[in-house]
Amino acid sequence: MVRQITGKYGITIGRVLLLLSVIASASLYFLFNKPTASILDLSTGLDRMLPFVPSFIIFYDIWYPFIIIGGMILFFLDGNTFKRAALALDIGYLSSYITFYFFQSTVARPDVSGDGIFLSLVRFTYGFDKPFNCFPSIHVLVTFVVCAAILRSLVYSKGWKVFSIIVSVLIIVSTVLIRQHVVLDILGGIIYGIAAIKASDWIFDRIHNLQEMEL
Repeated sequence: MVRQITGKYGITIGRVLLLLSVIASASLYFLFNKPTASILDLSTGLDRMLPFVPSFIIFYDIWYPFIIIGGMILFFLDGNTFKRAALALDIGYLSSYITFYFFQSTVARPDVSGDGIFLSLVRFTYGFDKPFNCFPSIHVLVTFVVCAAILRSLVYSKGWKVFSIIVSVLIIVSTVLIRQHVVLDILGGIIYGIAAIKASDWIFDRIHNLQEMEL
């Protein structure tokens, strides 16, 4: 279960602005989700060994409710953890966009024709999430940051934290099993996520005005 560690919701203008900044950062994704003059294929022999598993589209698409619900619980009940995670997401998104602009990569997609709910979901997901913006994986980066925030928060019980780790691992694995990313994209997402978290913590720990603000 989750428990409240702040006042009655304790929503402040600062926290709302941070939430809006994350929404704005995420919205820029589609500006870069297109090919550029030079597109790289980062697939390796390991990627070619991995099977295409359409059923894992369930875990890939669970990403959306996972990050929204997990983030909003922190928004309402744990402002300190939320503000650090929100800034980390902004940093992660923007650093990824810089990479996409100069270092665009793609992934070869399999034939997804045929019947069945899983193939239909894969086709639907492929339709709006084009095979670009691959390195680093935004899916992995955001999952990593949100899961890390859940683990450091006092709001979540041990059981919910274990559940979040399991869901996060399944989401990350799904990115390669539905051929939306390659293994190097996962590594990139984790590295960018770690760097973004450390940068956010550094900023909040050293800029006293931010530390003291009622966010």
